[in-house]
Amino acid sequence: MLQMEKMQTIVEELGLSYELVNYPEYMDVRLCFEENSHGGKALMDFFCQADSNLLSREQREEILYLLASKVTQQDGRKLVPIPAATMMIPKQIINDKYYT
Repeated sequence: MLQMEKMQTIVEELGLSYELVNYPEYMDVRLCFEENSHGGKALMDFFCQADSNLLSREQREEILYLLASKVTQQDGRKLVPIPAATMMIPKQIINDKYYT
């Protein structure tokens, strides 16, 4: 996935103007901390981009420790912030090239 910082670099190198809007986004990771949770396993698979059953106990504990260090508790949920932004690039003509 293209990181926003990389996208900004590309757009700036092209000399295009843009507007960047950052906004809060959170993921509830509560199920990751529940043993034998199918939803928790699916989240761990997503975080690992692989079958989380292949993780060693130490690796699993390290991931849970990292998640726990980022958690904000709200209404019984364990929320982890996810960087999110929208980049708006208006139609522009730069060096006789039309960008849309």
